[in-house]
Amino acid sequence: AELPADYLEAFDTFIFDCDGVLWKGSKMIEGSVEVIKELLAQKKNVFFVTNNSTLSREKYAEKFAKKGFQGVDKENILCSAFAAARYLSMNHFTGRVYVVGEQGIYDELAEHSIEAIGNPTLHASLPETADNGSIAPEISLEPGVKAVIVGFDRRYSYLKMCYAYRYLTTDPECIFLATNTDKTYPMASGFMPGSGSLVKGIEEAYGKKPIVAGKPSPILMDVVRSRVPDMNPERTLMVGDRLDTDILFGNNAGASTLLVLSGISTRQMAEEGEIKPTFIADSIAKLLP
Repeated sequence: AELPADYLEAFDTFIFDCDGVLWKGSKMIEGSVEVIKELLAQKKNVFFVTNNSTLSREKYAEKFAKKGFQGVDKENILCSAFAAARYLSMNHFTGRVYVVGEQGIYDELAEHSIEAIGNPTLHASLPETADNGSIAPEISLEPGVKAVIVGFDRRYSYLKMCYAYRYLTTDPECIFLATNTDKTYPMASGFMPGSGSLVKGIEEAYGKKPIVAGKPSPILMDVVRSRVPDMNPERTLMVGDRLDTDILFGNNAGASTLLVLSGISTRQMAEEGEIKPTFIADSIAKLLP
């Protein structure tokens, strides 16, 4: 269905994905800044829920400001790095964490007072001894690791995969947590492999599926509900470009959903697939009054 012209009267809470909805890589999607400005001016509840785990909420707020969005602060932004840290915190986690991912995950864990081992460059390349003929490097495990978090990681390496696998298989209590399982990621130049592609390699070796913190998991929707105590799902609109994460995330919460065709999913995929959005539009510009 097409979005109704009186959508501003129909909805109080708006939840947006970022990549493929507001921007694509470094390229802005036309109308995105103006739409957010208008919704905030109308005193709507506006949230940004992204599966991108490379940045913390604080760094995301800086990114929004640089891209020309006004009035968007850390409290409006919910990212999958935050979701992973929040999941551990809510479950009274007391161990240390091995991270396959970027700074956003480390920052959010620190904000939740959870200790992570090392930094994003740890195990990013093979040690010097790797050329001595043995296939696998020597592994030296740190004590107290009770969780492995895997997110998007541009320094992903065989060595990180080895460590993640060893931590998970050495301790049966060790939690396997993925920030998200998005197979691909939309860039201005086209699609690239997403976090899900990296998670899959570790999952394949380990033989068990991870707990997923980001969309379509309900963890971040619970946070939105806590920020809007009187939130009515029927007066909530989730706007996203992916059927299997954004639209499913909104549908599962009983919200209305708007699939924008500026990112991953196509109209044909929506018509032929099982996950159905309430509305379809070419882009976020459709929300311009």
